[in-house]
Amino acid sequence: MTTPSALSQALAALDPPAGLAAAVERLTGRYHGIGDMAEVFRDPLAIPAYLHARMPATAAAVAAVLQQLPPLGPQSLLDLGSGCGAVLWAAAERWPGLTTVTAIERSAAFAAAGKALLADGPFPTTRWIQGDLRRMPEVAPHDLVTASYALNELDPSDLDGVLTTAWNHAGKALLLIEPGMPRGFAVIERARTLLPTLGGHLAAPCPGAGPCPKAAVGDFCRFAVRLARSRTHRQAKGTRGFEDEPYSWILVTRTPVENRRRVVTPPEVRGDGVHFQVCTTDGLTEMLVRRRDDAWTQAKKLEWGDAF
Repeated sequence: MTTPSALSQALAALDPPAGLAAAVERLTGRYHGIGDMAEVFRDPLAIPAYLHARMPATAAAVAAVLQQLPPLGPQSLLDLGSGCGAVLWAAAERWPGLTTVTAIERSAAFAAAGKALLADGPFPTTRWIQGDLRRMPEVAPHDLVTASYALNELDPSDLDGVLTTAWNHAGKALLLIEPGMPRGFAVIERARTLLPTLGGHLAAPCPGAGPCPKAAVGDFCRFAVRLARSRTHRQAKGTRGFEDEPYSWILVTRTPVENRRRVVTPPEVRGDGVHFQVCTTDGLTEMLVRRRDDAWTQAKKLEWGDAF
């Protein structure tokens, strides 16, 4: 899984401005919790920095998650905190038949950039609404509501209200994706606790509805996707030809779906077989699949985050 190909082509057609590398460094600092997001919005190079250095990774993470979802068949999508529309490009690959797409973004500049990027791409009729998620604009429920790399920017005191409002707008399901870091997982963990009390069903990646076994041992649940860097991406972030984007996520549905135990560590092939850890309804389990085992064919192809 990597950045949606249509998005990669659209980004490749953009001319990178002078000073991009420094702007990317400032944006990356905010991503790691250094600085104020308001300063990012005021930076004239914030949008080019995001488009060239962050959007490919966030879109790749979203695309990886969408491929792991159970059948949802949404006809409408509401994306909260849409930024420049990374979710929309990934959704276009997964569900090209979506008939209604709405994006809410508080920054007029980021929304304008997202709308311009989509003009010649998928979902050009997307309805863009400028609005703050803490005061949800007037919008009808949609089959699927998404929030990607957005809710970790909220003050924790605002999170429950935003989660509740997001859930109330979800006709079929709510999908949350956050950076695979402690602050991102904190959003996922809170949603995991709150939304079942509002009638939601944990559908993925969690195989059970009990307390998160990763959190119980002082860890946090995350996965990763590897994506190739474009030439401009390498100029902005370094010469390495790829990067690994960590992410945490959760899908909550209106009706129960069958969920399966999940691979929660990168599988390692050793001399005695494939070693990995799975999350089950009973907690974390260390697995060793040997060459003679029935599951060997599946195990040797497993990737971090797969159902097993």
